[in-house]
Amino acid sequence: MQQQRKLPTKFHLDVKFKVPGSSLVGIGVTKDKRLFLCNWNGSTLFVMSDKGKTLAIIQMDGKQWGIAIDEDKNTAWVTLPNIQSVQVVDIVTTKKGRLIKIPSSDCDVYGIAIIGDEIAVGGYGKIYIISKTGDLMKTLDVRDSNDIYSISVGLKHQLYYAQAETNISSLKSIRLDGTVEPISAEDTVNVIAVQSDKIGNAYFLEYQTANLKLFSFEDKSLKTILTSNDGLHTPYGLAFSKDWSKLFISNHHAAYMLCSNAASDMLDTKETENIRIHRIEVLLANQNERIRTLENIVIIQKTEIQNLRGEVSKLKIKDRIHERKHLRLADILARSGQQMVVTTDVPSGYANDLKMSEIQKQYVTKYNKRLLEGGIITTPVPTIKPTTTAFYAYKSQHEPSPSPHHPLIFDTVVTNENNGYHPFSGIFIVPVNGIYVFTFSIRVDCHSNGPYEIVKNADVVGVVNSDLQQVCLQDHLAGTVVITAQKGDDVFVRTHIGTRHGMIVSDAIGRSSFAGWMISS
Repeated sequence: MQQQRKLPTKFHLDVKFKVPGSSLVGIGVTKDKRLFLCNWNGSTLFVMSDKGKTLAIIQMDGKQWGIAIDEDKNTAWVTLPNIQSVQVVDIVTTKKGRLIKIPSSDCDVYGIAIIGDEIAVGGYGKIYIISKTGDLMKTLDVRDSNDIYSISVGLKHQLYYAQAETNISSLKSIRLDGTVEPISAEDTVNVIAVQSDKIGNAYFLEYQTANLKLFSFEDKSLKTILTSNDGLHTPYGLAFSKDWSKLFISNHHAAYMLCSNAASDMLDTKETENIRIHRIEVLLANQNERIRTLENIVIIQKTEIQNLRGEVSKLKIKDRIHERKHLRLADILARSGQQMVVTTDVPSGYANDLKMSEIQKQYVTKYNKRLLEGGIITTPVPTIKPTTTAFYAYKSQHEPSPSPHHPLIFDTVVTNENNGYHPFSGIFIVPVNGIYVFTFSIRVDCHSNGPYEIVKNADVVGVVNSDLQQVCLQDHLAGTVVITAQKGDDVFVRTHIGTRHGMIVSDAIGRSSFAGWMISS
């Protein structure tokens, strides 16, 4: 009888790194802990170390979603949903190989898993079992019309699967004979990824609530392991190293990878001390980084202070020059008055005019006294007003039929004060705490259908809808929200996950655009 293994339920963050220009989804892990990261933002497949170093970049035939690695054959199988295909990758040479079109599939394919000499590929409400040469062996109907985003092989070739568009449901699996079975009596929400072992235990990733849960085959319990407090932020991808010692999670919109060390519930004293030492090392590393940041700030401030002192010195010199000019003018006037008294017989009727020389003398005396006392009037140093935060960008070209839950990229930037908007990802990263106005407009083509959302982090804060399925007309949707945002928050526009959209139009006679500005700090 096979002995039940204790799965890890505690994880300690080891490395967190960003993959620029990506929207991370599926993760493949080799025995030497190389990470093959699927990218929903383009055709680039990233190969990274578990410490965040880029090892290779592979140009695939389309954007990727799921990945399954057959290490014995040095092969990875990657789904390309938009062209209903699976592409082969050599994990040694990191070169792409042949493209396999999924037979009898007229919809996108997402999840993928290896079952011996066959491959399971998730489609719309169905799982296709194909040979490694591309022949269709059988089709399994899961009896739920939603895309299957993730597949994992469990006990006796039982297939665990995830359908993120299903809001609240119990966990399910399907056998190769087509029998669908519930796994747990407890409900889950928007499960997008699943990872199981060969004895019935499984981890599930809920992307909207940002939870990682563990189903235990031994006691049939469902336990929450990680939450948003542990760094999960719209998580889409989930994978373990071959020895289950490391956990990898991809945060989709933020393009971050979380790499954590796993630990069992029962740790001996030596392991506990090692973990404490590791935590102290991480804490010291973070404190050293903060100290370096503060030192850099001090250096910058010293430079700014020195520059301001130079400006003040220049202003004082200018003030002295102006004082001397005033004194010279007063002296000239005083001398002119004295000459008038000495050389001119002034009638008594002009007595008041002679008093001017006395006033001029008083003026000279007053300024001499000011020079002796050092009382020099200086011009106040102007203050620098805070930078305005605002942006406006639009699409430079049409975007045909974007997929569900697809962030929209407005690549042409007209205004970007304070550099909060990032045109390569379409995300506005809030630079300053405050109250903001965000507005977006989408020009849709005929027969288009579906809502568009504006999202802050993982929360939908605004939505507009268009339904032109029955008519061939263009429409221009617009939405505006006023929200409070904190520094570091992500704000972006995306398609709704549950509907297939038509073409987004943007040209000289009507732009699809995204804008925002801060109205109060």
